[in-house]
Amino acid sequence: MHPLRRAVEINKRLFVAVLYLLPG
Repeated sequence: MHPLRRAVEINKRLFVAVLYLLPG
């Protein structure tokens, strides 16, 4: 797997986690 694609996958998970943890 390309490192860039893996970074994108990690970014998506982090983004979802941040949205989930944000109030509201």
